[in-house]
Amino acid sequence: MDTGSLKVLELALIVGVVGYFYFRQRNNLQRLKDEREAGQQADEKTPETDRGDGDSRS
Repeated sequence: MDTGSLKVLELALIVGVVGYFYFRQRNNLQRLKDEREAGQQADEKTPETDRGDGDSRS
C-alpha cells in the first residue's frame, strides 16, 4: 500500500469513529429527553389527582 491509500484508510477510520460517537450521543440525548418528558407528564398528572382529592373533601 502506498501512503495515499493509508491516508484514505485513516480518514475513513476517523470519519467512522466520529460518526459512531455522534450517533451514540444523539441517541443518548434523545433517550434522556424522552425520559424527562415522561417524568414531567407524570408530574403534571399527580397534582390534578391531588386537586381532585381536595375538592372531594370540601
